[in-house]
Amino acid sequence: MTARETREYQRGQVALRAMTYRDVAILWRRLDLERLDATFPDFAAATLVLIAQRREMSAALARTYIAKLRAGVDGKAPPIATPTIPSGDVLASLRAKSVISIKVAMTRGTALDRASKAALVRTMGTVDKYVGDAGRNLILESVQTDPAASGWVRRSLGTCDFCALLAGVTNGAGDTFPRHDHCGCQPEPVYRGKRIKEAPRAAWNRLSPSDIASLSDGTPLGNKVAAKIQQAFTIGKQTVTIETSLTPAQTEALLDDIQDVLAKAGDQIADRSITFHVPSGDRMFRSKNSITGGYVTNGTSTVNLNPRVAAGELNDLVTETLMPAYGDVDFLKYTITHELGHILDGAHTHTRPHVHDHSGRLITERIARDATELFKENRKELSAYGKKNVVESYAEAFAQWVLGGPGSSPVADAYARKYGWK
Repeated sequence: MTARETREYQRGQVALRAMTYRDVAILWRRLDLERLDATFPDFAAATLVLIAQRREMSAALARTYIAKLRAGVDGKAPPIATPTIPSGDVLASLRAKSVISIKVAMTRGTALDRASKAALVRTMGTVDKYVGDAGRNLILESVQTDPAASGWVRRSLGTCDFCALLAGVTNGAGDTFPRHDHCGCQPEPVYRGKRIKEAPRAAWNRLSPSDIASLSDGTPLGNKVAAKIQQAFTIGKQTVTIETSLTPAQTEALLDDIQDVLAKAGDQIADRSITFHVPSGDRMFRSKNSITGGYVTNGTSTVNLNPRVAAGELNDLVTETLMPAYGDVDFLKYTITHELGHILDGAHTHTRPHVHDHSGRLITERIARDATELFKENRKELSAYGKKNVVESYAEAFAQWVLGGPGSSPVADAYARKYGWK
């Protein structure tokens, strides 16, 4: 059962990596790109705590793995504590991959935003290496101290040339374990009297694309287990849940766009509890040709975003059906703002028919009359999409007012005055 147990262990470490990537992306927001040196200590202190916690989890996975492989072997394995690392070394690595990396990139003419995103990926790689080393080194030390162990075999989930070359190589108990940032390789202990039930090279050749991690470019793992992990973030009172596989850079861009729109929209939105959801397998976004940016189900406070839009794949979409403000922002930011307009509309039932007031009386007539009159009076100034109906006109006017600002459009100002947008 060695092959199955090893795959289970690797996938456990993959899942841990996905969690760590997510949390590093959150902590990264503590860095003020205009004040890197001043804000680095806060980022570094929080990251050191994260590394320590995740190293214990990595080591725990390794202990369970060793116990399974060693079942039936004579004698007891000596206890091994979680390997330690000098905090000074970690701090130096974090500074080099974050602050110094950004500064060097900017001296070469790289834009600050792009330099930050590249540095985030490098920092994730360093953090992941320190976390993963806890499990790897515990296994290596156990092989060295356990009389029943004869060595270890390198098992890989990577496609880079370095890992492919070393995959399946059998090593002695005292041999070192070469690895790199974002490396998914693990040592598999070999015990005397127990055969390796699957040839190492055959195991490598058997890996399917869905089981293979993209390690050389620093993108998150494509392992099935990692892909199913739902990432969750909080921005004030808002929650962002991501079911699909987004890279750290894509996740950061999504969070940045949400935060920017919330800041522009003001307290009328920021004070509400809203969920931004990037679903997996949603029928509304199933077609690859769909340019539907998102939707809000009537009566809810959840913005469902098209995964392709959330990933920035449709940001260069050319459309003349939207308000002029779309020309100054990407499609993701425009979609977020438009859908927030629907939520604000629904909260006050400005355009929604068949809504009851607190006494149970229908207030459809007043709502429909006010909204319809405003719609007709300003229809000429609305986008083609806003001209569809009274509901979309509200969301389009809101998007223009938030992104273009007051005074940017007569129709947006008219809606703002009517509905008291702040």
